[in-house]
Amino acid sequence: MIISVINHTDGKIEDEKVQVAIRAINRQIKEDFEPYWSLGATLRLEGRSGKQPDQQNPVDMRGDAIIYLWSGSDVPGALGYHDRNFNGIPFGFVFTELSAKIGENW
Repeated sequence: MIISVINHTDGKIEDEKVQVAIRAINRQIKEDFEPYWSLGATLRLEGRSGKQPDQQNPVDMRGDAIIYLWSGSDVPGALGYHDRNFNGIPFGFVFTELSAKIGENW
């Protein structure tokens, strides 16, 4: 499974920092998750084409699922969420500004 990560933080989190986190997560998946669950995934940073994420029409997705890093929020009080769109494509949001406000890493 390939999971596209789209950075919609408008430069508040640099792509270089996102890439460092993705490398660490990919290593953790490979070394700690996959051997026990017999299921793996690879996160991959992708470019964005729009100003706002669109979970119903994920034009920036190049893999099987998508995670948006977004400085906005559309669920009050949530740090993020995951769901499936109308086509059954899994997607998730990480609300980076809210995470920062409460002192949590995105």
